[in-house]
Amino acid sequence: MKTDHTDALAMLTALDRYLAGHPHALALVRVPTEVQERQRSESRLRQSLKRDLKLIAQRGRGVAMQYGHSLKGKWYGVRNWPRLEVPAWLRELLKPVQAACAALHEQVRVQGETIEAASTGPLPKGLGRLSQQVMEREVGDWGRFKNRRQVSSYLGLCPSENSSGQRQQHGHITKCGNPRFRWALGELAWRLLKHQPAYRGCRKWRAQIIDPKTPGGRKKQMVVALARGFGVDWWRLRTGQTPPEKLGLLMTG
Repeated sequence: MKTDHTDALAMLTALDRYLAGHPHALALVRVPTEVQERQRSESRLRQSLKRDLKLIAQRGRGVAMQYGHSLKGKWYGVRNWPRLEVPAWLRELLKPVQAACAALHEQVRVQGETIEAASTGPLPKGLGRLSQQVMEREVGDWGRFKNRRQVSSYLGLCPSENSSGQRQQHGHITKCGNPRFRWALGELAWRLLKHQPAYRGCRKWRAQIIDPKTPGGRKKQMVVALARGFGVDWWRLRTGQTPPEKLGLLMTG
């Protein structure tokens, strides 16, 4: 009860400051429409099922490893399962796990096709329709961002800062934004390096990223910078602020 009272007092104090003219005393939270929430739940459910599939498949690998057998890749697949070189008794032991994996795999495939079907229009080469839909459904409305700082903050790809006076020190990314969007952008950044050499972010970072002499930590920082830059540029594209040609993006589809 004491904690509830303290929280309520803090909220009322912040509300009083906000009404008194302090716009940063409260952070306004966007409430998605019912349709947007359903679409977002659909893509999030697919991601959750993928995690479950990975967990159960790994459980099967653990059982096989216990008896000295290694299961690789999609061992539970309709093509791989009949070809597994394991004893009959081990195959029988793995049957429930294989059935669960096969069912989940099919559900993930069907949901993926449904989500991809909602994607229309040309996309930058390297950006798949599934990834595009994940990003669109997480954001809901690109028009809610007023500047690039708000976009970067939502992505959680801004470096943390520990500065004092003349000293400036940047650390790891804050990860305070949307983790699903951040993951999608991280995966996309590597594909951009391959498919979008003319994109301005790739022109800036590609040579150093692919250089084998570049330390791994530095490569990761540059990939994060590339992902952050594309996130901001995608916001500009989706809000009509710039054409893809100006960014050096090759569109397909």
